[in-house]
Amino acid sequence: PSGSLKDLAEGEPATTLVVCPHVKAWQSFETFQEFYQGQLMNGYFFAEKDIYMVSFHPHYGKGRTIETGDVIEVGDQQAIVRDSAAGFSESGNPVAMVQLSDGQETYIELPQPVDETEELVSKAPRVALHLLRNCDLEE
Repeated sequence: PSGSLKDLAEGEPATTLVVCPHVKAWQSFETFQEFYQGQLMNGYFFAEKDIYMVSFHPHYGKGRTIETGDVIEVGDQQAIVRDSAAGFSESGNPVAMVQLSDGQETYIELPQPVDETEELVSKAPRVALHLLRNCDLEE
């Protein structure tokens, strides 16, 4: 059926999926997130029309990983990662060896990797926006 989401009766579920494979800038997750959070107001851009947008991206949840050679902040100093896989701490978290800007080498504990199963709900093979009516979300 054609028409707008507004024309459907309350309780009659409706959804619109906008797939955006040709927006080159959005291939970068960070660029897409900036647009979603800024221009689309974290999905609330159409709030006055009772519509909420959920974003999907192929790279959702692929957080920043630390690689050998990266320059990172450690406290108030910059450090070069000399070995991003230097072992594991007593708590089981991965450890990296870094060289601080003052020349001193030390080990830092890296955060535990994120459980990707929790992030699967926001991944999609293409960049997409899912438009939902708020009244449908409440049921």
